[in-house]
Amino acid sequence: MARRRGPVDLSRAAAGLATLDAVRAAHPDLATDRVSERTAAYVAGTLPGGSHEAPMNDADESGWIAVKLPPELIARADALLPALRTDPELGPMMGRKSRAAVIRLALIRGLASLETRAAGHDAKRR
Repeated sequence: MARRRGPVDLSRAAAGLATLDAVRAAHPDLATDRVSERTAAYVAGTLPGGSHEAPMNDADESGWIAVKLPPELIARADALLPALRTDPELGPMMGRKSRAAVIRLALIRGLASLETRAAGHDAKRR
């Protein structure tokens, strides 16, 4: 749906800029010139303050794995998201309901299936 554009309400724009200026004044650590420093600190895992996920540059130690998925798999995960959000059994297991959570759940279920199959295959070989 295309958004209709009308004239810019300069008083609202000025009020928005004033709000941004007030936030920037109250939180100097968020100033634009510090953003690259904060990003570097986050990636290095040295960002002070609240909890944040493990830095991405420690892939071997933190469990981060980058995987490219074909668009068809992403579309399938996206299609499952609404149903999984309301599923009383799986919903609580997912934590934050997102595309990544659906893919994690699919990996867990898929690995369990493969492990069961591998165990059965090993039992047959004995």
